[in-house]
Formats: sequence, structure tokens, C-alpha cells
Amino acid sequence: MAQPAEKVINGTVDCVEGLGMSPQQYNLLYAIYAWTNAVVVILAGFLIDKLGNRFGVFLFSFLCVLGSSLFALGSHFRGTSYLLPLMLTGRLLFGSGNGSLTIVQNRITAFWFKGKELALAFGVTLAFSRLGSVRTFPHREFEDK
Repeated sequence: MAQPAEKVINGTVDCVEGLGMSPQQYNLLYAIYAWTNAVVVILAGFLIDKLGNRFGVFLFSFLCVLGSSLFALGSHFRGTSYLLPLMLTGRLLFGSGNGSLTIVQNRITAFWFKGKELALAFGVTLAFSRLGSVRTFPHREFEDK
């Protein structure tokens, strides 16, 4: 079923129809995640240095789980004024935890691998984190057909 061209902005037709949000609101969900992920990591690095890896893993994992849960909960409030604030709060918390977990991951990797092994260890951990993103593409193409 083809959609009118004026409704399609960055492929957001499903969210416009499914969740009842505008394309701008949909794009705001990514923007708040990206900005939070970029800014919070500075404070996260300071906290991890002061409080340690274990504290960082638990705190930032908790933020990811809480953020994902709020985001999912928000989707159940379609057509209400709670939809966007819950989903934005979820993305904000998820962005705070996700980028910060990468710092903890790098710090732990640097602790376990020294010298010549360090670059390979960083490459392997980065490759595995990127494979999760790449893995979604075949599923997305299948859903579009």
C-alpha cells in the first residue's frame, strides 16, 4: 500500500500511523538519544574513574533497562498525552546508559589486554557491538516486503 509522498519523512510512516505521532516527534526520539549519548559520556567517564568499573556497569546497565522499559511502556499510551513524554524519557535514560557502558567496556578491555593485544581487543569488542546493528538490516528488509 503506497503512502502519499508528503506523509513520508525519513521513512516514518509506520510511526505516524502506528503510534499517532508526527514525523518531527519521531525524529526527536532519535535526537534526544544521540545528544544524551554524546554529552553524558563526559560525566560518565569522571564517575567511572572515581567509583570504579563495577559501579559503572550496574548503574549504566540499570539506566539502559529503565530507559528501554519506559520507552516500551510509552508505546502503550497511543493517542494520549503520555505517549511522547514517556518515550522521550525512556530514550534519554537509554542514551545516558548506553554511551556510558561503552566507556566502562573500553576501560575493562584496557585492564585485561596490554601492549600489542589492546588494539585487537578493542577491534573485536567494537566489531561485536556493531554486528548487533548490522544484524537488524536483513530483518528490516524482510518486514518492508
